[in-house]
Amino acid sequence: MNRKLLKENPDDDACRRSLVLLREAGPKRIEFEELDFNLGERWIPTDIYEGFCEHFFQAPVSVSYSAKMDAFGIENHGYSPLISQKYVVKGDFEVYDGMDLLHHAMLNTLPNINKDGGKDEHGKTIRIPDFEARQKADTLITEIRQAFVEWLHAQPDDFKERLTDLYNRKFNCYVRPRYDGSHQQFPGLDLRGLGINDLYPSQKDAIWMIKQNGGGICDHEVGTGKTLIMCVAAYEMHRLGLARKPMIIGIKANIHEIARTFRTARRSPENTRLGSPAARTARVVPSAAGGR
Repeated sequence: MNRKLLKENPDDDACRRSLVLLREAGPKRIEFEELDFNLGERWIPTDIYEGFCEHFFQAPVSVSYSAKMDAFGIENHGYSPLISQKYVVKGDFEVYDGMDLLHHAMLNTLPNINKDGGKDEHGKTIRIPDFEARQKADTLITEIRQAFVEWLHAQPDDFKERLTDLYNRKFNCYVRPRYDGSHQQFPGLDLRGLGINDLYPSQKDAIWMIKQNGGGICDHEVGTGKTLIMCVAAYEMHRLGLARKPMIIGIKANIHEIARTFRTARRSPENTRLGSPAARTARVVPSAAGGR
């Protein structure tokens, strides 16, 4: 919308600044060279597939897609030696021409080609897999799929720009929230008892994320302070009324370390007094999956 407004009002400074801010807030653009294309991807418009098919088979081809059925419709409006001779696999019961192989290429499947295996005791024909014909079909289908990627890379820059914009707008349009917990204060946190001057910025950010979302996943490396994050976040959620009585569940191998860290972090006359509300802030219990 802002881009359209900017084209209509090139001298509008407010619109230009707004567009700059939106671009800065958006995810990093994925360029054409970084994209991995495959024939049959549903997000690629059918007119692009039609252009490739006409180029590759040297005959007009119509391609349609039904989202409800998740199926492609392919119809050729003429024949060429590529369709009827080069890209053809013959079995004893079926003949697969270029359009049949194209359909399998778009679905990334192989045709089930069989050959005559003789007669059974009732005189019925026995069908057995024709591995040689299937291998030929696999080779031709792979050739079609590779040709599509090569054709895309040979297109002009405006074509590549259109496809890149389409991909980024459809898939690369989400930005992970950035949680800044630097403003937080942690009343009652015994930094001296923990032997630290302050929490790491990553710990503050993780605690703020947990408080904002009512929980979360802290996928931090070993040794970056996840145990302290759990303890401080549990206490803070209780202190702020976000949780009545948080529970920290850990495996038996580290449950005692978690409990020790919690007691150390909240070591004060009020917190250590038996039966005080602060002493009953959270429960630390072993997980049933922790083993004996």
